[in-house]
Amino acid sequence: MKTIIYLDQNYLSNITKARLGTNFYPKVPSHYLDLYSALREAVGRDLMVCPVSSFHRTESELDTRLELEIYGTLSELYCGTELRNYPEILQEQTKTALYEFLGKRDTETKARWHEAFESNPHISSQSPAPRLRAPGATFATGTRAVKVYHEQEREPQAVGDLAKQKRFEACQLIFWLYLRSGCLFALGDNDLDTVFMLQYQARLSQEYSDLLGRKPTAFETAHFLASDQMRAAPFIDVYSSLRAGMVVWGAERRPKGSDLNDVFMAATILPYCDVFATDGYIKSLTQRSKLDTKYKLLVFGSHKADVLALTSYVRQLA
Repeated sequence: MKTIIYLDQNYLSNITKARLGTNFYPKVPSHYLDLYSALREAVGRDLMVCPVSSFHRTESELDTRLELEIYGTLSELYCGTELRNYPEILQEQTKTALYEFLGKRDTETKARWHEAFESNPHISSQSPAPRLRAPGATFATGTRAVKVYHEQEREPQAVGDLAKQKRFEACQLIFWLYLRSGCLFALGDNDLDTVFMLQYQARLSQEYSDLLGRKPTAFETAHFLASDQMRAAPFIDVYSSLRAGMVVWGAERRPKGSDLNDVFMAATILPYCDVFATDGYIKSLTQRSKLDTKYKLLVFGSHKADVLALTSYVRQLA
């Protein structure tokens, strides 16, 4: 089995700058170059893979100076392995939760990686992997707008202790994903975002109908969406845990524009990786929420000691 290491954008940017050399980026610490060397060696020995996600693509678009170079770094490390977008992953997790809720058994047994990857990340890598290209459609404008909005907002008042806040965050996300668009559409709002979000409701209704042999009632759908099984879906679980931690523990910390994007990124990748290399804040939230223990992964922050520890870990892969 290969080790799956997810490098967030902060790591990728610093590794890329180190790869380009001190003539271009003299202030980048040399330990990122050591990490890059260790990663390349491990990939070359077919011991690990650094998958690409849609978050890499959207974040790279915001860095016009480094975008193509970041794709060059990823091309050397990803071995042709890409994570599905989070809507697709969440749909697979919702299907699993629905089977559990209805007490049914999915007769089609699949490995866990099927939820998150197009192809098995553990098989021998493509050599060389196809070079990554920037996507034709850009999302930089929307991503930038979300960051600006989040920076201008303070975290809301907590609704209670951590457990209550987590339940609130989960219910809020489930409503936003599965119910809000249907309500807006019924009221005559048919803009692109609303129509796009209807896919969650439509997919759930189809899965439910396939299992019941009939279309579910509104009560049955609402009962499932409010169930423990739905809130335990890994994406919902990680998202609500991190968001609850942000609100309950970080009341005095002014949010950064990247915080919300980082939570969605963590909720997407954390259940499927062995190592998560991120910034210090997300590392702290992940460990304090015990998500690293729950999902059996190692988390590294962006301090020098973290980078050195990750480099040592990669070099010791057997």
